Amino acid sequence: MSLMQEGALLFEKTLSTRDHLNLSIYWFSLNFHWGAMLAVVLPIEVLGRSPEASKGLALGLVAGVGSLIGMVAQPVAGAFSDRCRHRWGRRRPFVLGGALINAAGLLWMPRTTSLFALAAAFVLVQLGNNISGAAYQGYIPDQVPSQQRGKASGYMGLMSMLGTVSSFGVAALLVSPGKTSPFYTILALVLLLGAAVTVWRVPDTPAPEHQTSSRMSWIDSLRNPDFLWLSITRALVMLALYAMVTFVAYFIRDRIGLPNFVGATLVVSSIALGGSLASALLAGALSDRIGRKGIVSVASLAMAVAFLFFVVAPTWNVILTVGVLFGLGYGAYTSVDWALALDVLPDKNRVARDLGVWGFSSTLPQTLAPLIGGVLLYWLAPVGWGYSGIFLLATLSSLAAAVLVWRIRSVR
Repeated sequence: MSLMQEGALLFEKTLSTRDHLNLSIYWFSLNFHWGAMLAVVLPIEVLGRSPEASKGLALGLVAGVGSLIGMVAQPVAGAFSDRCRHRWGRRRPFVLGGALINAAGLLWMPRTTSLFALAAAFVLVQLGNNISGAAYQGYIPDQVPSQQRGKASGYMGLMSMLGTVSSFGVAALLVSPGKTSPFYTILALVLLLGAAVTVWRVPDTPAPEHQTSSRMSWIDSLRNPDFLWLSITRALVMLALYAMVTFVAYFIRDRIGLPNFVGATLVVSSIALGGSLASALLAGALSDRIGRKGIVSVASLAMAVAFLFFVVAPTWNVILTVGVLFGLGYGAYTSVDWALALDVLPDKNRVARDLGVWGFSSTLPQTLAPLIGGVLLYWLAPVGWGYSGIFLLATLSSLAAAVLVWRIRSVR
């Protein structure tokens, strides 16, 4: 049987629940990795290595520089993965190799003593994570039939939420200012375990020998209008998300006035993630029946309303309440946006490359949001508008995404 025939059979196969779980397990690991890292742990690390007055700017620089590396690594790794003819397959070497690089960066981070060294370790984390993630993203279009992509996207969303919830739960037990090393060890172990299960349990084949190199560049991918609008709407949602996630711990500490900001951030995050779990799997399956765009639009609107309350009513009780609304929107968005991306891919033979370009619409905001937020906080904090400026940016960005997703024409 040829590799092309094998690939065709993969697309014809109806996946079982076990297949979906095997395919989605690394989403758990990736989101366990990032859940508490960005919202709680990285802000703690920066506080220990930066003056109080410039903590927001320092956090923005560390997070932004790391994300910049990831922004470049993801489409490059995706393109190489599509063409890889290693006997292990075209995805496995990158998933496992990237996870090992990522784990090395995680184990280095708590041992750094300066802001520069912390940034260097975080760059290593982002490099490995994006190499691994770019190849891993290719598994679903490689193996999931089009009629099951909404369901697969729902499993992805569910495992993502479970990973994030678990991350915050472990952080609540292990993380406090000056005590982060055990948490990084757990992160590295979960990441490597997820990569190992994926490599062992998910089928993979080398790229076909007769497959020719596509002449279409990463920029050319964006000349497909639907793919362009998909990438723009995702970039807007991710800009809002990373602006919130990066600075929410400092917001709770400085604006709400809670001294135990680590515990308070974990509480808000857990409430939001409870809402996400409730909507993730349902929205993914529902999108197979009623279409994707409406769910993405409503989910983006729900997040925009939640962000607005951070500006107009920044009290502890209000934040707890709108955390549920944000979670419902985020869970629905996460599970459906992936399926929408698979529906509008420009080149079905270069899925990891194009998903790497699509991933660029996440890593670019991950670079820009901390930098923009850090500058806004530094400039506007003296007049009391630092955090309001950040969350107003998030509100407008999510609203724009809710409108612009309707510019996608080829799918519902």
